Amino acid sequence: ARIIAKFIHNNYGLEKTFLDAGAGRGPYCVFASPLFKKVYCDEYNTEELAKAESYIKNKKMQNVEFLHNDLTHTSYPDNSIDIAVCSEVLEHIPERQKAANELYRILKPGGKLLLSMPQKNSIFYKHVQKVHKELLSKPEPIDTNEGVWHFMQHVKFLTKDIENIATKAGFIVIKRHGANVLPLGEKIFSKIYKFPFMFKLYILIEFLLEKLFPRFASFYFIELTKK
Repeated sequence: ARIIAKFIHNNYGLEKTFLDAGAGRGPYCVFASPLFKKVYCDEYNTEELAKAESYIKNKKMQNVEFLHNDLTHTSYPDNSIDIAVCSEVLEHIPERQKAANELYRILKPGGKLLLSMPQKNSIFYKHVQKVHKELLSKPEPIDTNEGVWHFMQHVKFLTKDIENIATKAGFIVIKRHGANVLPLGEKIFSKIYKFPFMFKLYILIEFLLEKLFPRFASFYFIELTKK
């Protein structure tokens, strides 16, 4: 969340348009609303979109528009979006390259997109795979929603695959970020949280590792632009 929030803040403009492609319940649209001229809260899941619309309208944010689009074929004109976020979305779409191509089509030249997807070779994923190997009756498929993270419904990719999807669409990679490097279980994290010094130390180490080794993080973020 902090990587996305920082990206939005670093690229805001009251004359700009912002798109959250796969917005879920719209938390980043809420954050972006006062920073942009127009915010598009786009979600394929109609139930999630309805919850986002109800929540955001209660906050009386007048510049947010709610749309139900298939990301492989949206209703936006060419070159119409200044800043966009597409976080943990493409892995759910079978035609993910077509979706990436569509994001390229609608982004303005010079515009920016923050794209993130789960990273298969992360330390955290390998830890989870090891811990849960006794639960697996067969090797985890590479391109299905099954496996130890089936409850997250995430297909995971190598960092090079994530970048290939983006560059094949025409994007240029500007920056790389990682989130969640350390394989810290929920129980251990809850214990560390009770001790401020240990928690601060953990956060400091995590931030340092994310900066130095983004390719080993659970979630791989790339900032992209269009010529």
